[in-house]
Amino acid sequence: MGDRKPSEIIQDFIDLLNYANDIYNESKSECERLDSIERVRSWQHKFEFAKDKQERNRLATALHKERLQRRKFKDTVDLYIHVHNFSNSENNKAVLKRLGGMLNLQKRTEEYLDSDREYKAGDDDDSDRG
Repeated sequence: MGDRKPSEIIQDFIDLLNYANDIYNESKSECERLDSIERVRSWQHKFEFAKDKQERNRLATALHKERLQRRKFKDTVDLYIHVHNFSNSENNKAVLKRLGGMLNLQKRTEEYLDSDREYKAGDDDDSDRG
């Protein structure tokens, strides 16, 4: 683990869960938009009303680029689906909440241990202590 504090590692994990949810949802939404029947109809109409071979070639190139973009979004969905499912599972909600609480406790402990601490002796009379 090197010089990294436990709180940094825990925070990285929480950040990963949040990032995975965001990127998964955005990518899934884009995939659905690009795969929508409206999008397919739009492309069909563009091809249908293309005036010549050159315009159809230009449209085919644009469609190809769009499908490559869709593939990137789909790959991102596939990459983060398990992390997304883990963090959104009802079975894990309590664990993730406790993980956040543990992070706060860990940060406080690390701040205390990193602070300038000194022993402050009480009175010299220890007779009242068992």
